[in-house]
Amino acid sequence: TFSGDSEGNVLNALIPDPSASTITTVFKSGTGSWKFTADNTYRGPTTLNSSGGSLLIDGDQTAATGNVTVNSGAALGGKGIVGGSTTVANGGKLLATLETGSPSFAADLKINGGANMDFEAVDAVTVAGTLTLVNNWTLKLGDGFKNGGSTVLFSYGTLGASPDLVPTFDVADLGFTPTGPLSLTDTGSEIVLNGVRVPPSGMSVMVVR
Repeated sequence: TFSGDSEGNVLNALIPDPSASTITTVFKSGTGSWKFTADNTYRGPTTLNSSGGSLLIDGDQTAATGNVTVNSGAALGGKGIVGGSTTVANGGKLLATLETGSPSFAADLKINGGANMDFEAVDAVTVAGTLTLVNNWTLKLGDGFKNGGSTVLFSYGTLGASPDLVPTFDVADLGFTPTGPLSLTDTGSEIVLNGVRVPPSGMSVMVVR
């Protein structure tokens, strides 16, 4: 169990299974944040509880194949690879921000109805397996975008049936009002966000609030 209410906790040590016949499970509790930097190999489930904390995966956890559940009030992010099939529950949050980076998923990703995604001007979230977008999720846009154009939100291996490509758009932290409508389109391998774009590398964007 990784608990506590402090921010910035970092675990650099490897989390393995004790043996081939015994698996490790990970439970994140408390309102604080934890970051895993190692290439973890545990095969048990990872559960983020409903206390409002976050777990950032910065290592390559492709071998950590247990299911991952992000419960209401919790958040999952990082710039590494999440190995297990991941579900963001109603009230849970997926982070792809300038501070946390953009996660990749070696298996499936399901964003349930009522779940949230914070997206800033970062690389697309990559899903090697099936991406499922259930009706009534929320996409919150934040810092770094420019007005107009488009950017890739997700790349995926397979898109689940009847994806919700009309989420609730939250632009309270965007820093400007888009001149055109915000929308999502499916290309067959990517979900594209229309109405804002990521500036070219090396170009800075000043956000005035």
